[in-house]
Amino acid sequence: MVWFEEAIPLFLAVKFDGKSLRSREFFEAALNCRNIYRYVWGGGLICRQLEKDLNGSAGPCLQAFLHTPEGFPTVESAPKDKVMGVEGFRRGLDVRDKLLWCNRALRFIVSILSKLVGDHEIEVNVAAKATYNDVLAPHHSWPVRQIARTALSQCPWRRDMLAKLEMTNEIGRAHVCTPV
Repeated sequence: MVWFEEAIPLFLAVKFDGKSLRSREFFEAALNCRNIYRYVWGGGLICRQLEKDLNGSAGPCLQAFLHTPEGFPTVESAPKDKVMGVEGFRRGLDVRDKLLWCNRALRFIVSILSKLVGDHEIEVNVAAKATYNDVLAPHHSWPVRQIARTALSQCPWRRDMLAKLEMTNEIGRAHVCTPV
């Protein structure tokens, strides 16, 4: 088994509670693969920003959940008002805003992997640009979109990325999966 096959169940194991995801399991799963952008896609401006969005969103949301677990047992029930008393947020934490960026970062992972699995010939930079256009570009200004599209040209070759995905569990886990 390769590390990627082991990482997938982290998200598949996240249980649905009615119409929504359970908060704790979702945030822990999101944080468990926090280095995937840097390692698999070779880093770069966009990958660092997506990694920052994921880490900077899922981590505080998990903190807010742990601060008041009864406050939002599911992601859908996240508070609309700022959560006060969460460490590192003097004026309160806007959980909904953090969830928005966490969602976008995770959607980028799912979308690019779907494109790469669906088309065995597509190169990573082409899949990354198409994914960016679908997931993130609608939320960015024109200058940011131009910088992002240029940065995505620096993605690794498909064969190099696939070699990283085929690593054994020991090596892959050491580079990508970081325990919460």
